[in-house]
Amino acid sequence: MDFIRGLFGSKGGEGQPSSPILAGTSHLLRGHAGNIPGSVMGVGWSPDGKRFASGADKLILWNAADWQPVLVSEESVQSWDAVFGEREAGSAGINALAWSPDGRSLAVARTDARLSFIAADTGKERLQMKVGSVPLSSVAWSPDGELAAVGGWDMTVRVFEAARGLRFAELPHEPAKTPGLDLLGVHVAWSPDGKYLASGASDCTVRIWDVRQGTLLRVLKHKAEVICVDWSPDGRYLAAGDFTKENAAISIWDAAAGKQLRTLRGHADRVNAVKWSPDGAWLVSGSADKTARIWDALQGRLIQSLEHANRVVSAAWQPDGKGLACGCDHNVVQIWR
Repeated sequence: MDFIRGLFGSKGGEGQPSSPILAGTSHLLRGHAGNIPGSVMGVGWSPDGKRFASGADKLILWNAADWQPVLVSEESVQSWDAVFGEREAGSAGINALAWSPDGRSLAVARTDARLSFIAADTGKERLQMKVGSVPLSSVAWSPDGELAAVGGWDMTVRVFEAARGLRFAELPHEPAKTPGLDLLGVHVAWSPDGKYLASGASDCTVRIWDVRQGTLLRVLKHKAEVICVDWSPDGRYLAAGDFTKENAAISIWDAAAGKQLRTLRGHADRVNAVKWSPDGAWLVSGSADKTARIWDALQGRLIQSLEHANRVVSAAWQPDGKGLACGCDHNVVQIWR
């Protein structure tokens, strides 16, 4: 079938890593509101690696050379993060962000159900839309820059045309398996070729969609709620993290076959973030156990564990793979190299 041929049509990510990739040195970014015990839910480098974005109470763009803030986009939204229990009324809510492939814009998913498109050079909002009536939990830009997918607390993925904000598709999950855990939302990731979208949610599944056809291709069943999902750069594998403290595992899937290849265990608390390195050799996982762990995912080996003072809730690789950012509780971003 085209789905299988598409996923297996490229090669890569077959390396055999044998040593830690990071020296273990870190730098802390503390530009977010110090008087609000919030979480930096969105982090990411621009495609050229020159700028870095972090989102919590506000959106901050940093110069990635000297880590000085170059742009701050303030918000005055009243919000509460029920999942992490850290934000209070009076804080602005950014739950996720994503750079456009050309680096000119950012898509920002907010707790007041707004999806915003922001110009990266000015910080001005060029387009916004209200997406339902509940907080948004994730956002991902298609590789061609034409579409933006956003997940929400209503267990639904909505896809928009990024240029005009027109709704392109609506892709539903089932209700959460555990009452109340709809608040974990749906978390989305595009395949590298842009043909497919993966969405993980609190119905304990990862779903693979053909967005342009509006069809569900596969349902990958998990033992626990899924709060993070990511494709390998070659499009062959999916990584998904389990939310529960009891399981705290990362599942590696053969995306085309729908077969679970490995389960990575070692975290002592829920897995909040998973991201493949740009070359596909490594996978980082961020957890509520205050660590980020780097894995040789295909071999099932833990390569490195990076200790943090607070829970890790988001993660992103530098485009050249030589650095890692972890968004944490208490408004801190930790940069590792």
